[in-house]
Amino acid sequence: AAMLSLRADQLASAPVQAVHSGSPYLVVGRKSVDALSQIHCRHHIWERTIANFEAQNLILFALRGASTGSFAHMRVLSPAHGLPEEIVTENACG
Repeated sequence: AAMLSLRADQLASAPVQAVHSGSPYLVVGRKSVDALSQIHCRHHIWERTIANFEAQNLILFALRGASTGSFAHMRVLSPAHGLPEEIVTENACG
């Protein structure tokens, strides 16, 4: 939570899971779209923790998307690839 500038109570109760689909990602749920929009990656914490994990990038999601009719909203942070956030992925999956 601290790495993403969030409080622990803003995380979903779902387990965090590492997945690999060409690139390794850590999938992390949020309780709300509001919590998702507040995320700001603290790279100095990422470098001490997730950078050494099997999945160095993050897929962050909240169910019940921000738009009417959407099921989920997500953000993709790929610091291991030098991309603070993959904006196109957010728009495509929005």
